Amino acid sequence: MGLNTLKQTVHTAEGIAGGEAFPHCSEAWDAISRYIYTGLQGGSIMRGWMNDERIMIACCSDGTRPVIFKIERIDYKALYIDGIQSEQCKNEIKDVLEQIDEVMEVIFEMIILKYT
Repeated sequence: MGLNTLKQTVHTAEGIAGGEAFPHCSEAWDAISRYIYTGLQGGSIMRGWMNDERIMIACCSDGTRPVIFKIERIDYKALYIDGIQSEQCKNEIKDVLEQIDEVMEVIFEMIILKYT
């Protein structure tokens, strides 16, 4: 029992998960989707299991071709500032924010509020 039980099959790229027709493996997605959805909702992926609750290590259930995933929730903060009058003000605010270690990027967007 077990000897020669794994047989290699020949398929075209269209019929293989990860090929052109199936861009990802459904078993792998099944293994990681719960962590992805939890992270997208801002939840703790594995509080108490990892040193950082934003990180999870998961693997697919394929024992012959295992794939290990490192899933990390990347948090971001939005800061709304009303009344910026000039480009000089924007540049000064950007310079101050970029001095903070955790700040990776500063983007200014125009938001138009409609009051009814």
